[in-house]
Amino acid sequence: MVQKEKYFEVLGTNGEVILRVRIREEESFIEEGGANAAKAQKEKESGKVAHSNGDPMTEAQKKYLFRIFAEQGMEASEIYAELKKLFGVDNLKEVSKVDASREIDRLLKQPKGGSGNGSFVS
Repeated sequence: MVQKEKYFEVLGTNGEVILRVRIREEESFIEEGGANAAKAQKEKESGKVAHSNGDPMTEAQKKYLFRIFAEQGMEASEIYAELKKLFGVDNLKEVSKVDASREIDRLLKQPKGGSGNGSFVS
């Protein structure tokens, strides 16, 4: 099993840390034909994305994603639909912590005037 850790911090306008998150990603190698492979194949055939990245997205991550999109002037119902489309899920409960973190990271790296105004620190 391979384990990777990433850290990111969201800084306020005065440079103070508002939010610090440590993400630990574990990669395990599963033999072809196992139970997880069968489940992934079934989800792939049904058009759903197989989320094998661990625990579901936290409430804090969900709120942060909503805030990022709200800052662009989007309403809650629009944001919910956009996030489901973005992650390829029917329900946001299907989004993993890892996937949410990757998307937050991507949004924060966009230039000002884009989809966020936080600071990324690795």
